[in-house]
Amino acid sequence: MGERGTVRPSPRPRDGVAGAATAHRRRWLVPGVVALACLTPPNPASAAHDPQRLADLIEAGRYDRAYQIALEHLTAHEGEFRFDFHYGIAALQVGELKEGVFALERVVTVEPGFDRARLELARGYFLLENDRRARAHFEAVLAHEPPAPVRAQIEGYLLAIERRADHYRTTTSGFVEIGAGHDSNINAATADDSVDTVIGTVVLDPTSQELDDSFVRFEARGSVSHPLRPGVNLVGGAGLWDRRLAEESEFETGAIDGNLGLMLRDARSRFVVSGQAQRFYLDGEPYRDLLGISASYSRTLSDVLSLDLGAQVSELEYDDDPELDSTLWLLDAGFSRAFDTRRRPALSAGVFLGAEEADADSPAALANTERDILGLRLGLWMSLAPRWTLVGEFEYRHSEYAEENLLFGKTREDDYYLTTLSVDWRPDAHWRIGPQLAYTNNDVNIGVFDYERTEAWVRARYEFF
Repeated sequence: MGERGTVRPSPRPRDGVAGAATAHRRRWLVPGVVALACLTPPNPASAAHDPQRLADLIEAGRYDRAYQIALEHLTAHEGEFRFDFHYGIAALQVGELKEGVFALERVVTVEPGFDRARLELARGYFLLENDRRARAHFEAVLAHEPPAPVRAQIEGYLLAIERRADHYRTTTSGFVEIGAGHDSNINAATADDSVDTVIGTVVLDPTSQELDDSFVRFEARGSVSHPLRPGVNLVGGAGLWDRRLAEESEFETGAIDGNLGLMLRDARSRFVVSGQAQRFYLDGEPYRDLLGISASYSRTLSDVLSLDLGAQVSELEYDDDPELDSTLWLLDAGFSRAFDTRRRPALSAGVFLGAEEADADSPAALANTERDILGLRLGLWMSLAPRWTLVGEFEYRHSEYAEENLLFGKTREDDYYLTTLSVDWRPDAHWRIGPQLAYTNNDVNIGVFDYERTEAWVRARYEFF
């Protein structure tokens, strides 16, 4: 199974700046809000309108009610500094983007140094996909050295702006990563020193038993997106990774790969079809080649919910063991759900099924390669602090093989479990630094294939875009 992306929610209309305030941030913003009362002269016509009520509703997150009240008093109070500020925030939060932007433009025109209003205005332009103006306002606030939580949120928006720039120009992105750690089972082998077979007990060679070692890992990857016409992009990428061991060099691994395809999209959905190629290395020598084609479809169902579907077929060829050559088919479906709470958690869940068909028709190929596959995946993304995130993933995969293994007198069945946890510190939008832990348990009814494995390492990644 290949690596999968981590659940990371994009900025959404209802998790904007107003709704994600922290106590530290309020210390930065409240003085500006309080000062508004001193900037608005008394208006006899406004006796029926309580400006503080709008402020309280905004602070409580009751944007729908605030917007309704603002509309009731719009004719009498439009153009007043404090009214426009709260009316603009409420309009953005209920999806009336142009109304909100116009109101906040009036506020910023009167008071260019009021960063809270400029921040909300930048978010409005972002939601309208006017990236040039959104970037200008975000960068204007950054120049005033806002508190860390506000700065982190602005950097998230700027990153999202950069990533969707491929709508209208060729863009490139990628990363370089280096890490080091320890692997308790570098060869994914059993901890037993012997196994029972139909001909008796067989003593295993030391290299067929569990080996541990320290490692250093390097990875580099890049991608490009080129718009062919509105809604259609040519996409491609390439990458390599290499893992070196301190002692057991014969188990050193690495790979090079590439992909090329087309992406079709509209405002709420994305479809990508692409071809892939990979060469996997063991001990510096070619071990396995992969050629495949995949298709994926994702659709945004709401501000917080998305659906993902995928299919792929791959041809696998092994240099030294043709009985492992096969065709692998996989189908998967899942969803992602974000929650508008303080930690901004996002959950994902999915199921997949597939089959691996052996190219050869020998008893060994049918017993060790041909199988049916069924599994599920779960994911969690959570903000721990303004620059710290927690990512957790779990995968379960059940495999049933086609024929009895004659040496062991059983038909093989695998229950494979993989759990990963990582903590990321992001000092800025480009760097990601932190520890990662992975635990694997392959529970098999034939002991020689049964193993456990724990990998722990620290890595630093630099992302460019």
